[in-house]
Amino acid sequence: MDIPFLKYRKGVFLNTMEKVNILDISDIKIDIPKDVEYIIEEFEKNGFEAFAVGGCIRDSILGRIPNDWDITTDAPPDKIASIFEKTVDTGIEHGTVTVIIDRKCYEVTTYRIDGEYSDGRHPDSVEFSKNIEDDLKRRDFTINAMAYNYKRGLVDISGGIEDLNKGIIRCVGNPYKRFEEDALRMMRAIRFSAQLGFEIETDTKDAIKKLSSSIECISKERINTEFVKLIMSDASQIYTLGECNLLTYIIEEIEKLKGVKDFRGLDLYRKSVEMCRLCEGGAAEKMAALMWTYYICTNNKERKIEDIMKALRFDNKTVEKSSYIINYGARNIYIDRVDIKKHLNRFGNADKFNEYLYVREAEMKAELELIKDVQFSHVTEIIDAFDNEGLYVISEIRKIIDDIKEKGECFKVSELEITGKDIIKMGIKPGKQIGMILEEILKKVIKNPEMNRKDTLLKEAENFVKFQKYV
Repeated sequence: MDIPFLKYRKGVFLNTMEKVNILDISDIKIDIPKDVEYIIEEFEKNGFEAFAVGGCIRDSILGRIPNDWDITTDAPPDKIASIFEKTVDTGIEHGTVTVIIDRKCYEVTTYRIDGEYSDGRHPDSVEFSKNIEDDLKRRDFTINAMAYNYKRGLVDISGGIEDLNKGIIRCVGNPYKRFEEDALRMMRAIRFSAQLGFEIETDTKDAIKKLSSSIECISKERINTEFVKLIMSDASQIYTLGECNLLTYIIEEIEKLKGVKDFRGLDLYRKSVEMCRLCEGGAAEKMAALMWTYYICTNNKERKIEDIMKALRFDNKTVEKSSYIINYGARNIYIDRVDIKKHLNRFGNADKFNEYLYVREAEMKAELELIKDVQFSHVTEIIDAFDNEGLYVISEIRKIIDDIKEKGECFKVSELEITGKDIIKMGIKPGKQIGMILEEILKKVIKNPEMNRKDTLLKEAENFVKFQKYV
């Protein structure tokens, strides 16, 4: 792993440099945003010290752009509020005050030592401290337990840089204590592994396995946040959730697929995870891909996908999108313009159809990944031929969809050049027959896109009304 690296002795940073891996860097400097630098300087002007801390330091060292910048200080909460003009007491009982600079929010927390965590998330009591080291000792993982300012440089008392260099997720101190303080940290460890491509250190992973049931105490909203980040980063870490006994508390339906094979010998648990990993798109497509095998390949209907996702606190839009993909099922789709338009009509637009195709494509790619484990060569050859042909079909379907969009060809009633009002003017009473007439006209337009002109469609409507004798 190529990261800038000060000459390191555990807990101490020297000013000289040494070659680490393949990089020889003359200096290490974290570029602190101007607003954060201003906040740190204001504390120093008032006789306090402050550091940027946590994930922003980790990401900066790794060359990643931090999502946000957190600050820690020896100033007590009331002093923080007095130093800055605009603040919000977001968690003042735990020493956290939000400082607002140019409409941007920065969380500033007083150095603290945490008491017991009886609720598995918040400390029962906190003791404010004057030492940055005390604050770093309470943090979750070594790679998140580093602080930096321009005056003192990097402060790392737990070996965070060493673990960054080795690519390791390790708890600060006793992993059992860290996870008992907040059980969500177990999922965070696996999520960081997914995002950074790091391995979870053995003692840390063992603690997760033994304490896995405590995840039940965590709100589904918090679990959802971590789970979505995980599947969007590297869904193969679902295997780690399973290995660490967490998956059964998150989506037990996927856990139940362990050891189950289809009639061809394909492992359905692995197929589910691989589909999720290989699926393009967002959380809705990823979830549909993950659950596809459970519903489509096993025909299991113990719980609807809507119920599973709502229990995990997915938003309604994501639930609706995933459930539509699953409920649409494994229909045959052909390289045929008319057939494709019929599917487009059912989905309503090309984007939704493409989202469905992402999942079908992921299934084929996953099966091609798994066929090496199938014992019978003739079965392997059949799967290989079938799925490769399927991938070709999807590629051609996408080309036709793009061409339909580019040419503006009609595939739904709302795109017809006539409306229900035009039908009513012919003497047809408002009602379901209006929609029936338009649907019949649409069938012709789907086959003959050049017909979608108002004068042509009015004649078609007149003929249809006359023939059907609507009044």
